[in-house]
Parts: sequence; C-alpha cells; structure tokens
Amino acid sequence: MRKQTSDRFDILTPISEEVIDKATQKLMRKVRKMRKRKVRKVRIYGASQLRGVAALVKELVPTADVCGTVWPGARAHTVCKGVSRVGAGLKENDFVVLSCGTNDVAAGKGEEFLEEVRRLLPELSRTNVVVCSVPGRHDTGAM
Repeated sequence: MRKQTSDRFDILTPISEEVIDKATQKLMRKVRKMRKRKVRKVRIYGASQLRGVAALVKELVPTADVCGTVWPGARAHTVCKGVSRVGAGLKENDFVVLSCGTNDVAAGKGEEFLEEVRRLLPELSRTNVVVCSVPGRHDTGAM
C-alpha cells in the first residue's frame, strides 16, 4: 500500500546493499570489457580528392577511431609532413591511408612525390599503411 505524501513524488523504497553491489559488479565487468577491446585508429590523409572519405569509413567501420585530414591543392611534401607528425603514436592495429601526388604529377614533379612517400614509409613501419594510387585530375583534362 502506498503512503500518501504531500508532493507528487512517492517515497522511494530503500535499495538493499546487495542489489547495489550486484549492479556495481555488472557495471564494472562492462567497463573492463570495454577497456580490453582494442579500438583501431584509422588516419586518412590526402589532397582534396579525399574530402568526405573519413565520414564514409566511419560509417562502414563504426567501432574504429577515424580521422581524416585534407589539404586542398597540397603536394606530397605537405601531406607527408602532416602524416609524420602523428605517425609515431600509431600502433600495429592502426591504419594510415595516404592519397596524394595528383598535384605533384600535374606540376611535373612526379619524382618528388615518390621521394616523399619513400621517406615517409620507414617512419610508419609500426603500423599498417595503405598508399593509394595517384588519382587522375578531372579539372585539367590530364588523366
């Protein structure tokens, strides 16, 4: 039977310590499971062609920690320099996706693009690296 109160709230029934202990233990088990679960980092770097790719990857792999950085109009030197700043913090379960070189090739500097990528790869030896082929430019007619 309910006790009448002067306000709109009923008197709360005291919860036993046993119930609290069980709930706490259950919560702690969930927290430990979450801590054990390895979250992969996926870092996506490139020129303007990669705009929006990080959002698509996050949609496809919702458990991953996805971050994309895009430098519109950038050449390989700029992109690789940005990658090398964060590459040291990545581990063997993480991924770096690199797509650049279009602006280098369009400027007749294809060899510089290759040199930059070759210089970067040893810095990322502890993680998985995906180097995309140089995408074609549709705005200049050069493919």
